This record gives sequence, C-alpha cells and structure tokens, in this order.
Amino acid sequence: MNQSRSNNISNEPEQQAEADDFNQLTEEDVRYLNERPPQPDPCTWCGGRLVHAQLCVTKSDAFQPRLQFGKHKNRPVREVKPKYLRWALNTGCQMSLLALGAAIEVVRSSGLAKPAEIATWEERLRAKELVPEGETES
Repeated sequence: MNQSRSNNISNEPEQQAEADDFNQLTEEDVRYLNERPPQPDPCTWCGGRLVHAQLCVTKSDAFQPRLQFGKHKNRPVREVKPKYLRWALNTGCQMSLLALGAAIEVVRSSGLAKPAEIATWEERLRAKELVPEGETES
C-alpha cells in the first residue's frame, strides 16, 4: 500500500504541470480544439472523402472534357495552358459544351482574360454557338 501511495505522490508534480498547461489555453484555443475539423465534400464517383477507389479514378478521368482539335487534341482541358485556351476561345474554335465551359473556367481562374472577353464566351456558351456539327446537346 505504501508503494501505491508513493506513486501517487510522485505523479502530483506532473499532473500539476499538465493542469498549468491547460489553464494557459485561451477560449479561442478551447473552441478550436472542440470544433469538428472541416471535411472535403464526398467524391462524386465513390463517395470517399480522403481516399478514392481505383474505379473512381478511372471514371473521373473518362469524363474529363477534352479538346478535339490542334496540338492538344484529346488532352483534358484542365491540362492545357490557359494562354492556348484563351486563343482558342477568341478565335471561335469548335468545342463541345462541356469543353467550352471548362475552358472558360480555366482561363477565368488564371486571370488572363478581361471581364468583357469572359462575358462574350459565356454568351456563346448560352447560345450554344460553339457546338460542333453532329454533336448532340443534352
């Protein structure tokens, strides 16, 4: 019994140090520690939040909008340089609706385009002027 009492006595300084550390936390620290951390939205394909199934990677790659012309033919729009996409949008190159929307978003996020240019492209998108012949609209 004496041994257990001596162990409790030897732990008292450590417990006091831990209590002192806890007392130094601000209200903001306590709030942060008690909040649930934000989580990313679940994946459209597999429902995973941090880890994706191989099927998810395969499906998402298959559904990437791709360019159908020029030196970047069959490349996903998001892998093409914004300068090239801006040129393609300004010259009226034929793109599917999905590729057109993705190209506008890539160029917009790069900061290369003027608001007037973006407005013109979006008008074309709404009017469906850049849909290639033979492609069906959904």
